[in-house]
This record gives sequence, structure tokens and C-alpha cells, in this order.
Amino acid sequence: MEITAPEPQPKPGWKPLTNLPDFGIGRSYISGDTSVNRLRVAYYYHESNDLVYARAWFGWAAEGPPGYAHGGSILAVFDETMGMAVFSAGYLAVAASVTGQFRKKVPLGTDAIVEAKVLRTERRKVYTQGSMYCPNTGLVFAEAEGLYVMQKTDQIVDGMMVSAALQADAAI
Repeated sequence: MEITAPEPQPKPGWKPLTNLPDFGIGRSYISGDTSVNRLRVAYYYHESNDLVYARAWFGWAAEGPPGYAHGGSILAVFDETMGMAVFSAGYLAVAASVTGQFRKKVPLGTDAIVEAKVLRTERRKVYTQGSMYCPNTGLVFAEAEGLYVMQKTDQIVDGMMVSAALQADAAI
């Protein structure tokens, strides 16, 4: 049975966010591919509560256990959503650690909501928290915590140069 992704619908007060800055040569692993077969993720920001929201839809190509989303795809959505919260708070950072607690399996075809926020910062460390739930029932599918490390722009650019060099070597 073919399932198709619904168009992401924001809730009142949610303002659409664009994807994370494009420093690299590709697209975001999670939100850069809008294929109806794997994942579709759209991001929003709500000023009144300072939260970043995502509408995350899991298609058949994100399958882990039969009929349910793979835990790695769920954690990847958490990583990018919490990363978007970090970026929206004004920090350029990369994930050092993302841990999740799975509460309920996410059925394929689910259009889940992810909430993410920055909890605190300590020097170069940014601590985040997120939860994923069903918008119709409020059932919590998973929760996550993240540790992101602030980067200087040149650290990101250096990574781009290494990536481009590796791709050039592979083409030879």
C-alpha cells in the first residue's frame, strides 16, 4: 500500500523556518529530501514560547520494525530539529551527543510534531531538549536530549574544504 506525505500544516502562531544554512555541497540529510517515500520535515518557530517545532512525516523508506519508523530516523529528526533550535537561538554549533528515549513506536505514515528548545549554554556547549508526539492524541513517541558544541565559521568552512577534496580524489 502506497502512503503519501501530507503537506505540513503549521499551527497558529508558528512561523516557517528555512533549512539550516547551506555551508556544504549537498542538502540536509533529513529535510533536504522531500521524497514522499522516506521523510518529510518542515520547521517552525513560535515566538511566545521560544520553541522550534517540526512536522515530521515518516514514509515506508524510513521503516525499521515492520510498519514502524526506524529509531535512527527518529533520532536524526531530533538531531536536526534540536540543531534548528540551536541555530534559531543564534548559535552556530554541531552535535556532540544526541540521546533518545523511545516511549512508543511511530507508525509509518505518522505526521508527528517535534518540539525542541535550548535549555542552557555553558561556554561553548549548548544543551537542548526535544519531544515527539502525535498531534491528534498527544501520545508521546520519544524524547531526546542533545549537546551541541559552538563552532566558528572557519571551522565549518574547513570541513567543507576537506569534503570537496575527498570528492575530488574520488572522481579521479
